[in-house]
Amino acid sequence: MRVLVTGASGALGGLLCRRLADEGGAEVLGADLTPSDAPGFFVCDVADADAVTALVDQTRPDRIFHLAGSASGDFEQARSVNADGARFLCEAVRRCGLRSRLVVIGSAAEYGLVAPAENPVSEARVLRPVSVYGVTKAFQTQIAAFYAAHHAVDIVVARPFNFLAPGLSEHLFVGRAERLIAQFQRGEITSLEFGNLSSTRDYVDGEQALDQLLLIADKGVRGEVYHVASGRPIVMRELLARLLREASIDPGVVREAPERPTRMGTDVPTIYADLSKTRALADA
Repeated sequence: MRVLVTGASGALGGLLCRRLADEGGAEVLGADLTPSDAPGFFVCDVADADAVTALVDQTRPDRIFHLAGSASGDFEQARSVNADGARFLCEAVRRCGLRSRLVVIGSAAEYGLVAPAENPVSEARVLRPVSVYGVTKAFQTQIAAFYAAHHAVDIVVARPFNFLAPGLSEHLFVGRAERLIAQFQRGEITSLEFGNLSSTRDYVDGEQALDQLLLIADKGVRGEVYHVASGRPIVMRELLARLLREASIDPGVVREAPERPTRMGTDVPTIYADLSKTRALADA
């Protein structure tokens, strides 16, 4: 089997490429904007339709994990990567006459406004995104559904909540915490400053996330959405305390900013996943 991973230079992409290589049985090809000396690596901008078509035509993969994405607050940039990138991949698979299974990565940000009593959230919940990232990922989900229904593209959506893994972007809580902890250990700072830590989220270990991602790729039904999550809520303050214990750092060095008012209609204090649909794939 030949497997193509877009966003291969990212934290999750790197973990996935290593897992696939370690397990054997697949030729692993990576693609990203950032050049790499790794074998089987291609430089490709997924927002460029011609570049995506050329990549798919050259590699002709049996399976594609589309992990490339943009968390930019700029709407046009996020749309071109998150929505158009998926569309270009679907079109490239069609034009090349391939039957590739395409797994695109969504986001819990697609749900947007969720009241605490509405948890755990199922994949069938109405999407009401309140961020640029959430909106453009929701576009991607609709594109996936369209190509699955109208063009028979073998596409599924894996919708992650939050990852707990090394090397994540500093735009994410765990990535920022990792950076601050490293700075504290080097003596560069004397305290760790965070904003409001009272929100409740769903965090899944990187390796467990890969287990679910591969399960979705193997058994997910075309056109369907599946969660990648732990299914367990955790308060951000408790998660940070766990990270500090692992780093042998006294939690007393944390400075939490007073809770600030949020924009009306955008605060999501609690969100975690109903994982039953993904778990059912294991018995399918």
